[in-house]
Amino acid sequence: MSLRVRWPFTVMLLMVVLLAGAAAAAYYTKFFLLENVTVVPDAYAGQVDNFNLALGQNLLLAPVENAIDYLMAMQSVTRVQVDYNLPNGLTIRVNDVKPVALALGEDKRSIYGIDDRGRLIPYERPGEDIDLPLITGLKRCPFYQKPEYPHLGLIIRQLQKIKTDDPDFYHILSTVDLSDGDSITVFMDGIPFHLLMQAGGLYRGIAGLRNFVLDCGPELREITSLDFRTEGQIVATKKKCQKKES
Repeated sequence: MSLRVRWPFTVMLLMVVLLAGAAAAAYYTKFFLLENVTVVPDAYAGQVDNFNLALGQNLLLAPVENAIDYLMAMQSVTRVQVDYNLPNGLTIRVNDVKPVALALGEDKRSIYGIDDRGRLIPYERPGEDIDLPLITGLKRCPFYQKPEYPHLGLIIRQLQKIKTDDPDFYHILSTVDLSDGDSITVFMDGIPFHLLMQAGGLYRGIAGLRNFVLDCGPELREITSLDFRTEGQIVATKKKCQKKES
């Protein structure tokens, strides 16, 4: 009696044997020994000593999960990726928190970042995020915590939606002031008047502004503010006429 072995089974068996041989070679030889660990970006390179990744250990058995757990415990880190640079290196890539808006400190000089969860984060890249709107009127709070203003997360989500749906107006949106409770004051580059809105009406107000600008044309130079706080209405305040002295 003869047995017939199908060729797919033979190929799979051969692959298992080769993989087992490669694993054995990696374990019992000095070919896959860890010689270098690279961390990207450089701001996290100083943390290598805390990863428990001793040089000279077997690369394929190195406890990379220790590095991942250590980095992910940091509030500024959102994702960690480990790449094996065979035969003897590791690259650990860290994705840190990026600002989606900037915040002006109470001293009127310090600039902080605000992440997509509405938390205050350190900001050390002045000049790189010129398209980010500036949030003013916030009270200071510890980093990686939310300021006391209750609607900040709502405003951040609306800013991101404006960036997607109306990028032209997003790029000229310079400042959102939160000093006045539930109302916000918005300033835009190239527009001579300011906008008054409810915190939850920022996206709707910017959409209404486009139509208002198209309808009013040259008359805009007489306007000092637009009030969008009453749903379905836009209240325009014009400059007061000054009497000429004879």
